[in-house]
Amino acid sequence: MKNVYSLVEYFYEGKSALDMILPQDVVEKYLRRKAWHGVHDNELKKIWTIISLVIVYVEQLNLYSVSSLTVNDYQELVYRYQQEDSDFCLDETSVMHLLGILEEFYAYLPRQDDFEDLTGFMKEVRASFRKGKQFSMPPRRSADEFYSSLEHREDVSDEEIQHLNALMDGLLHRMDAFFRKPKYKMDLDRAVMMYVGPDVTELGDNLSDEEARAFWLSFWDFFLFDYHLLSSDEPPVHLFFQKEQENLSPSERDILLDLMQAKFSVFSIEYFDVDFVSCRNLLTDEILDLPMPIMMDDKVEECLLYGHIHRKGIMMLNYVTVLPASKKLQKRMKSEILKQYELFKCQAPEATMEEFLGREAGAVRHALNILARFAQLKVVHANPVETVAEEATTDLAIPEHDRQALHHFAIKFGMSQYSAKLALRLFEDYCAVSGCPYREMNPSILITAALLKFAEINGTDLSSLPEIVSFLGAAMDDVLNCMVDMREKLGCSLFDPRYLSEEGFIRSMYFE
Repeated sequence: MKNVYSLVEYFYEGKSALDMILPQDVVEKYLRRKAWHGVHDNELKKIWTIISLVIVYVEQLNLYSVSSLTVNDYQELVYRYQQEDSDFCLDETSVMHLLGILEEFYAYLPRQDDFEDLTGFMKEVRASFRKGKQFSMPPRRSADEFYSSLEHREDVSDEEIQHLNALMDGLLHRMDAFFRKPKYKMDLDRAVMMYVGPDVTELGDNLSDEEARAFWLSFWDFFLFDYHLLSSDEPPVHLFFQKEQENLSPSERDILLDLMQAKFSVFSIEYFDVDFVSCRNLLTDEILDLPMPIMMDDKVEECLLYGHIHRKGIMMLNYVTVLPASKKLQKRMKSEILKQYELFKCQAPEATMEEFLGREAGAVRHALNILARFAQLKVVHANPVETVAEEATTDLAIPEHDRQALHHFAIKFGMSQYSAKLALRLFEDYCAVSGCPYREMNPSILITAALLKFAEINGTDLSSLPEIVSFLGAAMDDVLNCMVDMREKLGCSLFDPRYLSEEGFIRSMYFE
């Protein structure tokens, strides 16, 4: 009976195209490495069957690399493997084991040659087999399903582009109607404030039809992808997909799944042609070719782009904003965004740039737009501060019902889930440095003071202070004294980055 290396040799024999996709020697080194670690030949053959299935699939699509495959391709590969192995079941254990085999192999590849790191992408693949927290095998797509049929096409006809645009417009109208329901009014009002800035009156009614259309397209791009809902802290496009996916066509579902993977990015322009612009990510230096935006003028090199990009999706980008910015100004913009990032790390020290943009894209948008209009203004006013030592907050003996009470009232007063967590951190930090055992403190005074101090730090008007204090059943003087003690013990001031909410981040840029 042939061993796994004989099967590999036979597979590659006389087929140079396959070797270009995944070199034979790399595959053999990997299998020998697995054998060295005690994996038996039968298991090696299963691993090889999966790897060879991927190679053949890439060749059939006339592609050149496994990194060209999409989430939909991996769903199809699972179905194809089921046809190869009669013992394979389309259940969670089997599918996740198959993906685990590929993930381990892909993790090995970058050590051998110039292969792309697919770690993040394979997380997206895994997520595509779930609805919420439950495993769900996606239905197999037909070969002629419109959206997925475009995935690996180099040329798309004008008619197909029109069809794609019509699908996207239809989805945008449905999402517009969905979020204009009364239950989302608070979210829309908050999103408009965050998008426009503290002075919402600047929105005005004197925009031309073209300006108004551009404004609302840009707003919905922010709202659907960068805004976080009050109730669940998720972007609205994710909620819409969860609630409406049963009513969507396969193409509409695939469009949304692509868009949900898009990341907020900022790009400078390196080179341009008639149909595309070669861009450099302003914050990571990654190079990417994008379709030429419609709104580009003659001075292409002195423009900056920002929007949501999904490199592996057909819907590579949805709406792109073009800002005039000289190369000198672009450097300043980068510097200011990096300052914002450092402030964000005061509350999330391990946060990556991607995590920062995922949470504070609204603030980054404001920084870019302010600097595009007023290049000399100082955008970031606050300075990084030290966080309270973790060891001081490990055992505060705070009853869970007091933590829950603070969270409850934070939400009741209109704070987001994210803000409620930051307010709880302020509460815990103060308890850690107060110098008094928690059992000797008055929870009503503490909770009230923490909520009001948090609101004050984030630039909220406290003119309704007496009503709030009365509502929570604490004495005004006691609450004010506690707030003063918080300021002194924690060293917290207006727009303290340790406790800066999304709204606070934006307000801080307009503070004089």
